[in-house]
Formats: sequence, C-alpha cells, structure tokens
Amino acid sequence: MRTTKSDTSQSWGIGFQWWVMLLLMWLSGNAEATVSPLQLMANEKQQSLNGHVEFIFDSTSNLSREDVVQSDVWQAVGDQPYTKGVEEGVVWLRFSIHNSGDEPIHRAIHISHGLADTATAWITQPDGSISQFDAGEDTLLEDRVFVHFHPRFPVDLDPGEQVDVLLKMADEGTMSVPIEVAKYDHLEANDGTRQWINGLMTGVLGLVGFYGLALWTRIRHRIFGWLTGLAFASLMQWMFYHWGHAGTWIAPSIRPWMVNRLIVACFELTAGFSFFFYIEACQLNRYHPRLTRIIQTFAWVGIVNAGLIFVIPYPVSVQVLFLGVFGLAFLAVTVVIRSVQGDPVSRRMVMAACLLLVGYLLSLLTESGTIGRNAMSPYYIPLGILAQWLLFSEAIAMRAKKLEEQRRSAIEAKFAEERRIGELREAFGRYVAPDLAEKILDSPEATALGGRLQTITILMSDLRGFTGMTRRLGPPAMCELLNDYLGRMTEVIERHGGWVNEFIGDAILAVFGTPKAHEDDPLNACRCAIEMQIALDQMNQELRAAGRPALEMGIGIHSGEAVVGNIGSSRKVKWGVIGDAVNMTARIESLTIGTQILISGDLLNLVEPHVETSDRKQVKVKGRTRFLEVGELFAIPGDGISMPKAVLHPLIDTKRAAEVYRLEGKVLAEEPFVVDVVRMGPAGIIFENSDSFETGTDLAVRIEQGSDWTEPIYGKVGALPNEESTRGNQVSLIFTSLDPVTRAWLERLSSSGSNIQ
Repeated sequence: MRTTKSDTSQSWGIGFQWWVMLLLMWLSGNAEATVSPLQLMANEKQQSLNGHVEFIFDSTSNLSREDVVQSDVWQAVGDQPYTKGVEEGVVWLRFSIHNSGDEPIHRAIHISHGLADTATAWITQPDGSISQFDAGEDTLLEDRVFVHFHPRFPVDLDPGEQVDVLLKMADEGTMSVPIEVAKYDHLEANDGTRQWINGLMTGVLGLVGFYGLALWTRIRHRIFGWLTGLAFASLMQWMFYHWGHAGTWIAPSIRPWMVNRLIVACFELTAGFSFFFYIEACQLNRYHPRLTRIIQTFAWVGIVNAGLIFVIPYPVSVQVLFLGVFGLAFLAVTVVIRSVQGDPVSRRMVMAACLLLVGYLLSLLTESGTIGRNAMSPYYIPLGILAQWLLFSEAIAMRAKKLEEQRRSAIEAKFAEERRIGELREAFGRYVAPDLAEKILDSPEATALGGRLQTITILMSDLRGFTGMTRRLGPPAMCELLNDYLGRMTEVIERHGGWVNEFIGDAILAVFGTPKAHEDDPLNACRCAIEMQIALDQMNQELRAAGRPALEMGIGIHSGEAVVGNIGSSRKVKWGVIGDAVNMTARIESLTIGTQILISGDLLNLVEPHVETSDRKQVKVKGRTRFLEVGELFAIPGDGISMPKAVLHPLIDTKRAAEVYRLEGKVLAEEPFVVDVVRMGPAGIIFENSDSFETGTDLAVRIEQGSDWTEPIYGKVGALPNEESTRGNQVSLIFTSLDPVTRAWLERLSSSGSNIQ
C-alpha cells in the first residue's frame, strides 16, 4: 500500500536504505551485465525475452532513472518472467533488442499479464535519442501509445540496429512481467481471442448468476441465494483480475489503489460464497454441525476481509486471503465424509472441492516463490473455479429438481384453482364490470336480488344517424363498423374506471362509482367523455382515408342518486342501475348537437374547479316541470386534454326545396310542409317560412337531392354558429342528427362552395 513518509524517523530510514543501495552498487562495480540482446527474427510472430532481462528491485522507491542507468547491481532474471510478491517497492527491468536480419522490423513490446499500477518505458534509439512511454493503470487508455489495458511499447529497427529498453514498474500487489516482442497482426489476433474468451467467461458467469437468482426467486431456498452470490463474485473476479477491463471504469487517479483491493475482495467473496454454497448443497450443517461451524468461520472471515481491505494495510489482507486455503481443506474433508456416507450430491462435489483446493495451493506456492511462474499461473484459481462449476452443475440440477418437485406438488392444486377462477373472471368480466365479476365470485351472496340507493355518475353516448346507415352498409359491414366503434369506446371507459352497463344499439350507457366508488369518479367521467371524442376523431380519420362516411357522437353526463343492484327474476338477473338519474342523463344526451358533451349542473358543481365549460344555461326537457341546468364541456386544463377541433364548414347559398316535419315525440307528423332552403351546410340550414317557431322546437327535414330526397334530418330551431341572425320570415335549423351519407354530401357542397347535386 502506498504511504507518505512525513515524519523525521521515516525520512531518515528511507535515506539510510537509499545510501545502502548506492554502497552496494559501488561494491559491485565489477558485476557487469551478463545477458545478451534478443535477436529479432523477421519470420517469427512473437519472441519471448526470457533469458535476456535484468532487474533491480528498489525497496525504497527513491532511485531515479539516472541512478539505475549508472548502477552495476543489475541481476539476471533468468529463463522465466520476472515475478514479485506483495513487498512494496519499484521494479526496474532492462534489456536490449537487436535486428540482425536484412529487413526492417516493426514490433511491439508486450507485457501480457502486467496489470501494473505504473509502467514507464525509456527506449534508447540507435541515434542516442530516448523515447518515453507511459502505460500503467494510472494512465488513461487514450494517453498510451497503444490503446490497450496491458502495457505495450513500440520498437522499430532497421537491419543491424539495436535499442536498449529501461522499464520501471510498480504495483502494490503481486506482479508478473512476461515480456514478449510480437508483430502487430499477431497481437491483434491474440486480442481477438482474448476478448472472445473473456466475453465468453463473463457471459457464462453472468448467465449462471441470473439463473441462480431466478431459481432463488422461484424456489426461495438458500442454496440458490449462495449460488447467485458465488456466480456474481466469480464474475467480478474475472473482470477485475483476469480480464482487467473492469478497472477502466475507475478514475486513473485512484485506479491502482482501488483495483488492488477490489481484486482481493473478489477472491474473498468467491471463496466465502463457495463455502456457504457447499454447506447448503451437501447439507453439512445437518450432518456435521461442528465442522460446518469451522468452515463458516473461515467463510465469514473472508467476507469481512473483503470489506476491511479498504481500511486495513493491504499486505495484511493478502495474508488473510490465503488463510482461506485452510477453510477449503476443512471443506474438502467434510464433503468427502458426506460422499462416503452415501450422499449423491456430495459425491459429485468432492472432486470440485479438491480441484478448487489445488488451484488455491498452486496459487499460494506461486506467490510464495516455491514454484516458478508460467503462462498458466494467473489461471490456477479460475481453473479450479471453472472445474467446480462443471462438476457440481449436475449436483445443482439434482437438488433443484427435488426441491422443484416438492414445490410443484405443494402448489399444483392451488394453481389449478386460481386458473379456474381466473378463467371464470375473464369470461364473466365480458358481461359485467370486472369489479362486479370479482365481487360475485368472491361472495356468491352478491347475486341475490335487490339493490341500494347510491350516488353515481352516468355517461350516455349516441351516434348520429347510424340507423340510417344500416340499409346502405348491410349487416356484415354494419356489425364490423359497430363492433370497432364499441370496442374503442369500451377501452376508453374501462381505462377511466367506468364500466359499460348496457349497449343499446349504437348507444352506450356507462356508469362510474359502482361497484367500487372513488372520490374522482365525476372527474373521471368527464375525462372519459373527452377521450371518447378523441378516439372517435381518430377512427373518423381512418374511415375518411378508406372512403367511408365519418361518425358523429353526442355525450351526456349526470351525477345523482340511482338504485344499484341485481334486477330481474330468480331465473335471470342483471346487475344494473335504474332511477331518475338514468332518465335525466338520457334527456341531457338528447340535447346535444353534433359532437357536444353536455354535463348537468349537479355534475358541474362537483368538477367545476377542474374543467373548462360554457356558461350554464337553463333548458326544458321532457318529463320535468322545472328547467334543467347544463353546460358544454370543452377541456380539462389540468390533464392537458380538450375536445378535438371541429372542422367548420360554412353555409352556402342555395335554392332548394325541403320537406319539414313537425315531431310528435319521436314520430314524424304525417303531412310535411314544403319550404325553400336559402342556405345550408353540415351544421344546419336556413329556410323561408311564413310561420315562426320557438327556439328549441324539434323538427325533421328532408332536403331535395337531385331527383330524390335525403333521409330525414333531425334538428332544433336556433341560431347557427358563425351565422348572422335570420331576416324576416327566415328560420334557422341546427342539425342534431343526420346520417353519415347525407353529412358527407353536405360537406362536399360546403367545401366546394357550389350548389351541386
């Protein structure tokens, strides 16, 4: 671990060690270098520098480049890569490279496993110039001569030339420096293979981790929780230590310090989770509790050490890490005992424990210097872990299969019952409100006849002139269009918490506030009405694009008391609403003109702060002695929704005959009277007549259309929008209902501005 020497005693100690180092250099003045330069060969893809490297280990970390260049205490590394334990200090390496061939050579000096904290190379060129390159973990990738996480340095030699390389490396942890000189294409190929292997390993470990998490979520057994932790700990270990690229996510200023500790933490977590996983898989705590407690102690020491590594001295944590080998020994013995006792899972895992133990032992012997390093040294523990995964995979499958069978047998009946109820709810919900379906299924007594008085909000919508379209469309096309319309409207109603109580032809009766009441039911009904008009506007765009007439819908909404409950007989029951509130909603809807949404004064009192409406007006409706107060709904500013903008079609001058019928209820009077239409459009007509009519009078009219007459068009006497008041004997009639074909004809006339047939 890097430290700052600030007090006097520390500074004196370091200075003393430095002078001792210089004295040794002077006493060894006759110890000249004995290694020869590496002879580059043009036909070789890569050449190892083993046997051509010398080193100086500076435990004081104070020697400068000039000091080591002039030093005579260099020692030959030998025919293997240079290695270092956790002792603190700076490593200086030097070697020479000579091109004895007849062709220029372009190579890269590559340290394949040297994930050093700092790495700086000084390359002395044949002309005596010196080039400096930085490639340590504390150096940004883009600042290196090669954008690669492992240290690499360029070397270019003409025939007969030689370069001298001085390499300074420091790492708080262990260090292995296998140096090679390789062609660029060879390195690129190796990088591709390395990336493929690393991607494969991270992918496999990640998938195993998520698989374990899925099993733990499904079965809720500790064995799969420890499996998940083991897989993700192994993934972190691979990414930080073996692949190394996880370190690129850490800022270079703290990367060396952080990466060294994360590597130890990953190894500790991998070992600790392995202990607990084996305990659960082999059921050691049940059959051998004493040995299990010893193993658990080592596991918890390792897991705690994984956290303390960031606050205690680094060498101490490394020594604690290797104590885990004793825990692995206890684990191996216990698993062997279980396998001898006949446990099939333990038999399959005993070899895994032994191989993992071998991996740790080989790594410990390598770090202690007992055995030399080689290309496989960094992979001793990972290979043991990989063997562990392969060998206990079958054991995991066996244990998971048994647990899954137990779980399935325990809940199979429950699932079957829930599935049956779900199917009933889905089927029943198509006929009644989903909340009502759930209530009836949960409480069969809810099907009893009877009702209660409840304040609800009722919405009624009706299409204009749809009945007249049926003869032109025919039954199949009419049903297709009506089902499409009703499907879209039902989706909007249910999305806002309402339910369709009844379809009455093309009319819809929807209810808000039952079976479950909510505080914002009145406002939800208003939202629903506006979005129903928006949905119809989108549907009309599709109809116009297909060359079909557009639809027009009026909506009335009212809040009041109604009887809610089961209505019918013992043989047939219907959940519904009855009462004056339902009739009042129908009356309000009948007052709508075009695509209006009219709401009652009672509803407006509940939602007025949240909605934008017209001024309230008093209207007379059938069956009521008093005037009814209504307002036209335009928007809900807080929700950002408003009525679709209507296309205004101006009235055009014309000279046409029309038959006008007085309405007796909903029945046309037998004898019409003929009038002259002077202006007309999709919104209404102006005709001349000697008799005057009160505003609001209901009339029906058939307009001359070539040699035929249109279908009856229903309307009310009143001022047309954007039109000047009528003169003398003129009467203006606002259309309240006309069939889509007639509307399309009037729109074409209005758009062209001509009085065509």
